[in-house]
Amino acid sequence: MSDLKHTEYNPRLYSLKHWCKDRDLSVSTFRKLMKEDKAPNITKIDGVNKLFISKPDSDEWDKQVCNYYE
Repeated sequence: MSDLKHTEYNPRLYSLKHWCKDRDLSVSTFRKLMKEDKAPNITKIDGVNKLFISKPDSDEWDKQVCNYYE
């Protein structure tokens, strides 16, 4: 039996709220980045009242931000 305390979970989608929290960004800052076309793509799922960011889009955004500050 696996120990749930040590089980790794690699999500395919991040909720916008959690994605912003992990990067210490406010949702309003994210929306500003969206207007400037600097935010990762968002995914909407029918019937779910949330916005999501896919893992590949998140990884690409993180990579671009890291390269920007090198």
